Amino acid sequence: MARNLTGSPDKIDIGGANDFDPTAYTDFSIGCWFLVDTFDVTWQTLFSKGAGSWRLSREENTNNLRTSRGLFPNESKVLPTYDVNDGVYHQAVMNWTNSTTKLELFIDGVSRGSDTTQDSDVENDTDPAIGENINNGNRGFKGDLCEFFFFDKVLTANQILGLFHGAPIMTMKSANMLAYYPVWGDLSPEPEWSNSGITGTVTGTTKSAHAPVELLENYL
Repeated sequence: MARNLTGSPDKIDIGGANDFDPTAYTDFSIGCWFLVDTFDVTWQTLFSKGAGSWRLSREENTNNLRTSRGLFPNESKVLPTYDVNDGVYHQAVMNWTNSTTKLELFIDGVSRGSDTTQDSDVENDTDPAIGENINNGNRGFKGDLCEFFFFDKVLTANQILGLFHGAPIMTMKSANMLAYYPVWGDLSPEPEWSNSGITGTVTGTTKSAHAPVELLENYL
């Protein structure tokens, strides 16, 4: 089952300011599954290391997602027009390839856009969190969230598509998997399954009554 968040202050803090630092890795990939209950706050955030680092969030006050890396207004960003406020689960994956300064956003197993225009300055002074942007606050996500991961490599398009179609993510466990948070059930603290030891501190979330069908087979 997924976790359901009802907006700020609901969130799951994961680690400290030095954890999941994007400048420490040549390439990295982050992702999750989500279902929007309500989009009613600008920039509602799924997964973030603050306003000056990597983040997956709602694009301002639209029904679309965005992904960003770096400091506004010179951050790398991808802003596809793809409605995710439709009452069903979606998968989102962000890839960063340092050699080509390429930021790419996959939604539902398909690349929806990329940005190679700049290698922007990145801050690393904020704790990462699920369901909130700690820098700004009041950007809490309202809906279900689950299956969060962080790899210090870029996942291939085929790997991302495979995860979208239900491939168990634990089959990809390796030295490159820095974190995996299933975010299902009602455990607190939130467990981490890749053996990084960085568990999550839960604030105000509850177990959802449903989860994406594609993911149920992972736990059978």
